[in-house]
Amino acid sequence: MSIIQKIMTAAVVCSAACAQAQLVNPGFETPGVGTTFDGWQEFNAGGITAEFSAPHSGSVHAGITGLNADDGAVPPNPIQSDVGLFQELPANAGEYWEASAWVQVPSWLNAADIGILILEFRDGGGGLLSNVVLNVADDFTAPGSYVQHSVTAVAPAGTAAVRILLLHVELGLLPRGAQVYWDDASLAEVPAPPGLINPSFEQAGVNEGPAADWVYTGGNAFLWPNLMCDGAQHLAIYGLFNGAPNTTVLYQKHPAAPGETWTAQVSTAQLGTDALAGTNEGFMSIVFRDAGGAALLDSPIIVGQAGDPTDVYAQHILAEVAPAGTATAEIVLGFNQELYDGGALYYDCASFLQDGTDVLLNGGFETNGSSSAFVAWDTFGNNVVRDTVAPNTGGAHGKMWGNFDGAVNYTGATQNLAASPGDVWEASAYGYLDFADGLLGDNKVFIRLTYFDAGGFELQTDEITLLDPNSSPFGVYVQDYVSSTSPAGTAEAQIAIVLEQDAANSGGSAYFDDALLDCLSGDCGAGPVGCSIADVTTTGAGIGDPGYGVPDNEITAADIQYFVNGWVGGDLGIGDVTTTGAGIGDPGYGVPDGFITAADINYYVNFWILGCP
Repeated sequence: MSIIQKIMTAAVVCSAACAQAQLVNPGFETPGVGTTFDGWQEFNAGGITAEFSAPHSGSVHAGITGLNADDGAVPPNPIQSDVGLFQELPANAGEYWEASAWVQVPSWLNAADIGILILEFRDGGGGLLSNVVLNVADDFTAPGSYVQHSVTAVAPAGTAAVRILLLHVELGLLPRGAQVYWDDASLAEVPAPPGLINPSFEQAGVNEGPAADWVYTGGNAFLWPNLMCDGAQHLAIYGLFNGAPNTTVLYQKHPAAPGETWTAQVSTAQLGTDALAGTNEGFMSIVFRDAGGAALLDSPIIVGQAGDPTDVYAQHILAEVAPAGTATAEIVLGFNQELYDGGALYYDCASFLQDGTDVLLNGGFETNGSSSAFVAWDTFGNNVVRDTVAPNTGGAHGKMWGNFDGAVNYTGATQNLAASPGDVWEASAYGYLDFADGLLGDNKVFIRLTYFDAGGFELQTDEITLLDPNSSPFGVYVQDYVSSTSPAGTAEAQIAIVLEQDAANSGGSAYFDDALLDCLSGDCGAGPVGCSIADVTTTGAGIGDPGYGVPDNEITAADIQYFVNGWVGGDLGIGDVTTTGAGIGDPGYGVPDGFITAADINYYVNFWILGCP
């Protein structure tokens, strides 16, 4: 799960407020005085009841249904019924908030009933500033099991309060449908993940435009579930058809500093039935601005035009260095129309990162390793492979399944980065359950964030469940992350993506992609452990030249030739770079052991392939 986050430093973590204000009665266990539940305000209370039949936890849960169903009236009664519960907490502009709840439908809803989770930001007078709306139950929702849903957003300027709203909308065109069950709600300030907010346009905007957390100017832009790069919908833009040149843009902004390198990425597509015509074009740009908002550099590239392939996404990447005076960096997604030329362009899977924010190698699992499934990753449990069936981005992803040994067992992939005590780290990844071969039973996938000392001793592990077949959706990538502060003695931070297979040998596999391991604040380490091993000589320097055997901050064929010559010649000073049998995170990884074996050349070649800086 990764972005423009708060317009604050990218190293922002949860403020002290995170541990203060909390929801009252989040599990609906306590009845209210004058209301159904203590701490919760309600409207159209006749549709709200305390239920005991299927709590997610505790002994009580909330049941909400509509009031104004048609019930067979002739002519039909079109009145919409909104029934809901809400709570409000104090909040400030720039804070990153998450609202979540566990939701179940006890029986199939009809097409007139929708359960909705809403995260709202309000000003001091109670006025709505912005909100994020997520449909969590409708006539396609299978009954009988709880699923956790969450929405996140940044509080806009003027925010004084944040609100969670559990809403049941009934359109009044069909007989009244079933209840929606709600339990274990949460509203909390959370650390802002690095990168864009709402990068795949899954969350609709209200006051700010078509997509939550994207600033919008111009004409016809909307979210549509037609052809997706990932998730359930994408952004679509087309022209105003006003007979004059017109431009539509959406953008997000980061704090930035001179000399930083920023990389923007987006995938675009157009339908063969509505392809771009004439001179219409889509573009992406990185814009650097000074503290007064003046543009210092604007570097657009074309990401869609007439004649491009249709019905398939293409990935576009742009990198720029911030000039002197830079205070902010923006990713801009736009569309230009000339006169009445037709066609729409779809945008999805965007990202915007400062190089160095994430120093994980091969996080998209695009490159095969010579000694493991992926370059720069260590794997365990035998059943980990690189696959190309359903990547989240790029052309590949990881796939893993259990060992089927009749006991709880673990399979996964790990990578270590240099770290320091007191750093704030965040590990994240995307996970996917395939309809045909997704996990079954009690199998799960975790993201683990572990800290080691210089001797490889494990100091602390934090984890979060990424995939659970009993609660995670199938057929769509989901992102999650875990963050924590490295303890005293830390020398390395490790991300691990781990599949736990139950003792019943339950089947299925899991896909994973786009992993990140970010140091959000602190001294942070210098990068991947052993990364500098790839740069071993100066390009063009021969034996006896001053640069021979001296790193030159470039990785070329000269480096691998130098290393292979030393390895073949048995030169321990060149060819002995790691301990045989030591994997990433082991004490001997990257430590010479006095022997030259295949482990040494595998270790070196993996990093050379990546062009490790």
